[in-house]
Amino acid sequence: GIVKNLTQGSEIPITPLPDVMIKILNEGGLAKHIEKHGDFQLT
Repeated sequence: GIVKNLTQGSEIPITPLPDVMIKILNEGGLAKHIEKHGDFQLT
C-alpha cells in the first residue's frame, strides 16, 4: 500500500497490516479480543 500526504504531495510505501491485526483492531483492541475469545492466538 501507499500512504499519501496530499498537502505536501509525498508518498510513503507501506506493508499492509496482517489479517489478524485488522481483526483485533476491528474488535476494539487486544483487551476486547481476549474478552471475546478467551485468549490470544495468532491463527
